[in-house]
Amino acid sequence: MIEYKSMSLANQIYEELEKRILTGVYAPGEVISEKRLVEELKVSRTPIREALSRLDQENLLRDVPGGNEVIGVTKKDAYDMFLVKKQLEVLAIRRTAENITEKELEELELIYDKQEFYAQKGDCETVLDLDNDFHSILYHASRSITLETILEGVHRKLFKFRKNSIEHENRVFASVAEHKAILDAIKTHNPDAAETALKVHVNNSCEYFIGGEE
Repeated sequence: MIEYKSMSLANQIYEELEKRILTGVYAPGEVISEKRLVEELKVSRTPIREALSRLDQENLLRDVPGGNEVIGVTKKDAYDMFLVKKQLEVLAIRRTAENITEKELEELELIYDKQEFYAQKGDCETVLDLDNDFHSILYHASRSITLETILEGVHRKLFKFRKNSIEHENRVFASVAEHKAILDAIKTHNPDAAETALKVHVNNSCEYFIGGEE
């Protein structure tokens, strides 16, 4: 059953189905029907159809006889998205270094402290959730709706690959340390320092989440 939120039911269903696709609950090649989703989500067909249409437009699903085939995000897709992420995050972080507020810096500090705590406990899942929050603030602080919208979508779709990365040996500790370097750089409001720290983080992440996924 979908829990009530302030957003429309179709948006809630879209978010839930996207999450199930990106986390592998619905595997690539699997066909899901409207009837099945009605039974699973306990909602009518109309908002389900709207959500499925959006997922089809984003190439996460495609219409096939009997329902909708899951496409998901392939390694090739991930590599292409990484290239986009790498280029646009540089633009975003430079603006963030100039525009970030003290309140946003405090929020990033708190997220970093939590990441460090959960990394020590070996809780990679919570560290990954906090990673979403960390990057969301960075994107928002750029004060560019265009960059924020694109990067939020790309970051979210790379979930499986980011998960592979952070679970790889001691990568979780390195990732958290790289967040600290980014945080320290933007505190100085120096775009060049922020860009340098960001590039180290993105390049290291790519090495694991692209290289480690078959």
